[in-house]
Order: sequence, then structure tokens, then C-alpha cells
Amino acid sequence: MVTEFTFARGNADSPANLVNDDSTALRASDHEGLVLYINKDSDNDTITDDVDMCADTSVPETAPSKGLNPNRFALLDGDIVFDTKKAGKNSFSLVDTAGCSCEQIVATQGLGKGHLKNGCSVGVMKVWVESLN
Repeated sequence: MVTEFTFARGNADSPANLVNDDSTALRASDHEGLVLYINKDSDNDTITDDVDMCADTSVPETAPSKGLNPNRFALLDGDIVFDTKKAGKNSFSLVDTAGCSCEQIVATQGLGKGHLKNGCSVGVMKVWVESLN
């Protein structure tokens, strides 16, 4: 999550007449501050907020309601890889879906809760991922 690390050059703006004045925070110092830039992950799904299209992703998610079928996808355990049965050549992760779970994909596409019975279909997942590119 660290994107950059640098040193602040605080003394560059310090007035020379305050170098030894202990009564003010504006005095010069022999220390240079450290600056650390980080990306935030508000929903703790490992996808940083700057690329996360779905806030409040829950891993694992509650879909599917009737059990996961072959070539259907849902986040059933604690990792970021969508679980499935007999996926064939297809696999998806939260990186591919920009941080969106099956439930969030179905809701965003307006597909209805029937799509959550056995997990997101290959077609739903592919359309979503392709729409992001």
C-alpha cells in the first residue's frame, strides 16, 4: 500500500533569525521529516480506494443462496479469488472486478436477485470485467 517515500525539506523555509529561538515551532532543526504516501483500502478487500469501484465489499459474501454451481462465481472464503466449480478456462479475482463482489455486480447491472441463487454466471462476470476495460 506504500506508493512513495521521501524526505521533507523543512529547514528550507525556516527564517535564519529563528535558528536558535526555542520559543517558537518555526525555528530550524537538524532533523528532516519523513513523508510516507500510502493508498487507503476503506473496506479492507485488498483493492485500494483509488481503483475500488464498489465500496463496502464483504469478503466472504453471502451469495450464492442455493449453492455454487459449475461455472458460477462467488467470494466464499477469505481470499480475493472468486470460488467456483469446474471453471474451465475462466477465473476471476477482485483485481479483475475492480473490488466488486458477485452481489455488487448483480446489483450494479440491475440483473435481479435470481442471478445470486447459484453465484454469478461466466457471462455476467465477463460482461462486467470487459465493461471495466
